[in-house]
Amino acid sequence: MAADGKKDETIAQALHVSVATVERTRKQFVCENLKETLKEKKRPGKPRKLTNFAEAYLIATTCSDAPAGSTRWTLRMLADQLVSLEIVDSLSKSTVGRILKKTN
Repeated sequence: MAADGKKDETIAQALHVSVATVERTRKQFVCENLKETLKEKKRPGKPRKLTNFAEAYLIATTCSDAPAGSTRWTLRMLADQLVSLEIVDSLSKSTVGRILKKTN
């Protein structure tokens, strides 16, 4: 589209992306080449908080009976349990919820 003389704004609208994305892609194409521009690059991302073992333990704990005085496990109780057993240094209830949500 750019080779046909279309403006960045027109390209962005047609592709449903931002103008900044069009500009960044054009710049990368000029500095590198088409193949490198289209190739998905690795993104660093944050490492996983729990190992496979820790996730399995969390799921098993969730399926077990709740501690005395409670009718069921809460996300906070589960996070605290893994920390108290030194399976993980720290763990938020949000992380526990995300892990349990993906396991159904």
